[in-house]
Order: sequence, then structure tokens, then C-alpha cells
Amino acid sequence: MTNDHYSSQQDAAKNDDLTPKLTGVRYLLEPHVAEECRRVMASFNRRLKDANKPIAYWDDVAREHFAPNAQMKLTLWKCDGSPRQTPEAKPYVIKFPHLSRFFATFAEEDARSMEFCTNDTTLHPRQLDETGSPLIAYSKAMWIFTYGGGERVFAEGPLSIFFKPYGDGHFIIRNIAFDAIEHSSTRTGRGAQVESRVNFFGMPPSTLRCLDNCYDTEGMRQMNQTRNVPTAGMNNTAAGGI
Repeated sequence: MTNDHYSSQQDAAKNDDLTPKLTGVRYLLEPHVAEECRRVMASFNRRLKDANKPIAYWDDVAREHFAPNAQMKLTLWKCDGSPRQTPEAKPYVIKFPHLSRFFATFAEEDARSMEFCTNDTTLHPRQLDETGSPLIAYSKAMWIFTYGGGERVFAEGPLSIFFKPYGDGHFIIRNIAFDAIEHSSTRTGRGAQVESRVNFFGMPPSTLRCLDNCYDTEGMRQMNQTRNVPTAGMNNTAAGGI
């Protein structure tokens, strides 16, 4: 397949009938490992689609899909629309104890769904990482966010998912690495009349504050005090700039 084919899939992904598919595992791994990795990926992606959930929901998602020492490595690149912009990136490492807090911040910003979309033509021909664990890596992937009011944000870049054995023949996620090199958005309905929820790094204010606080023990402790506050109440807490 050509890059034009991938571009057409990217365009199609911006339609309302998008159904992301996490495929290609069978080309990398032995059948029984491939099937289990495919199941874990599909299950995680399904849970992401219910983005507007309280933090207890994300606690369950993290426990079900991630190893206790798992990390999510997220690199956000600034895209301000200027042809002369200086490359600027914000690298983050989100450790397991902070994963649920991170995902819950999208609900604070009225995110209705999140989902990864990948394409087999961008799949790296790799099977195992340096530790001998299964690795699935794509040179291009999209992380798609749908917000209330009609705004959809598309973060694009390389995606790698590392797995580790868990129990008899099962696997869980050890690490996820996503490099959001580009992002764009579309707005329809009343969403077209209001300012975008995200900044030049493609993330809403609550999420960026959470990411910054991942390196600040006191800041994260204060954020975690809102763990049992209903989503509607957390929206007020999240108001304001970064």
C-alpha cells in the first residue's frame, strides 16, 4: 500500500463512522501470542472509547491492562500552525500509579471518547524487544479524541506497545510509547462556534497540568484528593489556564 492510501485512511478517520482497527499483530508474533496481544489491545481500546468516566473506572482499566510497573511514554510536539515555528517537544513518562489520574483528566474536559487507530502499512517488522518481550510498533498511528460539542482532535505519530507475560499464556501491557508529532482538529455543530479545548501541544489544560504534576509528588497528591469527586465537580476544579 502507498502513503496516499494511508492518507486516505487518515481522512476517512475524520468521518463520524470511524471504526479504528488495531491489526497486524499476526504478522509479528506466533499465533497464540498474537491472539492474546490482539485481545489485550482491542480490550484497552474498547475501554478508552468510554472516556467520560470517573477515576474509579480508570483505576479498573489500569489494573486490567497494565503491569504494576508499567509506564506510558508520551511526547507532545508543538503545532501552532506557523510555517516557521521552532520545533518544541514536551516529553513525559506516566508511571502506573498516575495512569488513572491521567486518563480521568479527559473526562474533566468533556471528552466523550478516545481511541487508537493504526494501519498495517506502517507496522515495523519487529517481534521482540531487547528483553525478549512482544513488541508491536507502528511508524504512524492516530490517537483520536472526541469532545462534547463536536470537536475531534487527531494526534499522529509513532506508536509502540510492549507486553509482558502474565499468568498462563496471557500478556499485559508493560509500556506504551506514543510520539505525537502532529495534531489537528475538526469542529462541527456548536463546537465550530467556540474556541478549541486543546492548546498548541494538542492537549487540554487539565491533562497538561496532570502531566506536569507527574514529576511533582506534592502536586500529584493534591490532584489525587479529587479522586472521589464526581466528574461534574471536577470540571470546576479544572477551569483556568495551564
